[in-house]
Amino acid sequence: MKQTSLIVPPDFRKALNRDRKAKGNFETMPPSHKREYIEAIVEAKKTGNEAEKNFAGCCYD
Repeated sequence: MKQTSLIVPPDFRKALNRDRKAKGNFETMPPSHKREYIEAIVEAKKTGNEAEKNFAGCCYD
């Protein structure tokens, strides 16, 4: 199975860097879950939503 590296959008990376808990939770997620969050962020940006507003807290339990 070929693995591809995930490209984290810069604004989402900035939001994660500002929140240690969210960053830790995101980084421990399986690649498939990370990919889903990243795809949601990219789609939100296409529809005009701000990724930071919608997803900065996505990694909380």
